[in-house]
Amino acid sequence: MIARRLRLALLALVVTTLFAACGGDDATKAPAVTVPADAVAVVDGKTILKADYDHLIAIGLASFKARQQPEPKVGTQEYEALKQQAMQILFQRLIITTEAEKQGVKVDAKKVDEELTKLKEQAGDDAAWKKQLADAGATEADYRSTFEVQQLSQALYEKLTKQAPAVTDDDIAKKYAADKDTVFKNPEARKVVHILIGPDDGSTPDAAAFAKYKKTALKVIAELDKGGDFTKLVDKYSTDPGKTQNQGEYDVTPTGFDEAFTKASYALKTGEYTTDPVKSQFGYHIIKALADKTPEGYKPLTEVSEQIKTQLAQERKDKSATDWFVQIQKQYEAKAVFATGYGLPAPVDTTAVTTAAETGSTAPVTTAG
Repeated sequence: MIARRLRLALLALVVTTLFAACGGDDATKAPAVTVPADAVAVVDGKTILKADYDHLIAIGLASFKARQQPEPKVGTQEYEALKQQAMQILFQRLIITTEAEKQGVKVDAKKVDEELTKLKEQAGDDAAWKKQLADAGATEADYRSTFEVQQLSQALYEKLTKQAPAVTDDDIAKKYAADKDTVFKNPEARKVVHILIGPDDGSTPDAAAFAKYKKTALKVIAELDKGGDFTKLVDKYSTDPGKTQNQGEYDVTPTGFDEAFTKASYALKTGEYTTDPVKSQFGYHIIKALADKTPEGYKPLTEVSEQIKTQLAQERKDKSATDWFVQIQKQYEAKAVFATGYGLPAPVDTTAVTTAAETGSTAPVTTAG
């Protein structure tokens, strides 16, 4: 079982022969095929052209340059890994397009156009888009092809995984029991909100800076004493980078927080704030207790039932897809002949295919490195 959940597009790519893998082909018989001079492989009667392979290598090398890393030299282990991953991407793309054709799954050109338009808009103007293509070593056709394969993958994945076993109430209960202590246990906690007076970059201040930050913290406390709104003061003064997501609120547990911060948080009565600034490595804090301490306990099954159901359903879909990947890869490998010096990685890296849409990359595919 693959350690992390496979990307949806790849899952579809590698498992879509559920409806076509029951034919009478002899998967153990090596095909008597000669690879043409302009190709690097022949797979199930279809060629993988050397021009496409070389272009993918160029994209891979461009990705090193984009990350300001030296390009791997020909003959090095890193370059060999790049070659093998390039072959694997082309090999798996051939699988998905072949299986999509067998299943009657077609590309929606309008949706592909929409994805491409969105990507161009993100780049900015036409000049910026052309620069992005040049930096990636890619063409607009590469991006279009990537979106087409992704779309076919999605459709085939959905078709295949409709047959995944349903999740029962008993399955949910068993999963809850198995994960109760590791996933669904709530530690003792105290909900507080704080204002941090310190460096914007989260660094530890020096002695002179600490004195300055304490003076500002005392000023903020004085504003609170006069009836100042804590929430507004968080927005005005706090340098906590998390305030944009949580408005300065935290569930403080006995461990995991600065010791002085935790002690002050638990010492307050609900609704009170610290009248003396609390020093930590980040500066000075003004803390307000928002609720009473909640004891250690477990999330009830009723609260997490749908979460567990969704998780189990996805795991079953992914397992079904992963199992079929192994089968389909072997079937197509048995029908493949590679030119001398070319081949697939061994063992196959099932996470090698990554599309730009999934990663936010500026290249249509990523390979080694």
